[in-house]
Amino acid sequence: MQSGSFQYKHGREMARDDRIVGDLVRRIRAAGVADGIEVAMQWGSEEGELGAVGRQAADALRDAGARVTTRVYAGGHDYAWWRTGLLDALATLSTSSSNGSIWLV
Repeated sequence: MQSGSFQYKHGREMARDDRIVGDLVRRIRAAGVADGIEVAMQWGSEEGELGAVGRQAADALRDAGARVTTRVYAGGHDYAWWRTGLLDALATLSTSSSNGSIWLV
């Protein structure tokens, strides 16, 4: 996941400076995740609250049993690091995947 907007709350206007986690993270905390889930999460160092909320989402996923790697790239919310980040995430997931399968959503 790159630059995830984990502060989204249904029915409310999204604000990038919101530090409170949204619906997805609350659902992960309540319901957990399937066994064997591996997630690579990334955000830019200049993305403001997206990093803080991303760390909370990573913690929720870990607490639910997922294997999570996080990486912060120098930059903001832009393509400059997303391409490199995607390749890094694929490399991380392909070496750690127990069955060699990677799902991109």
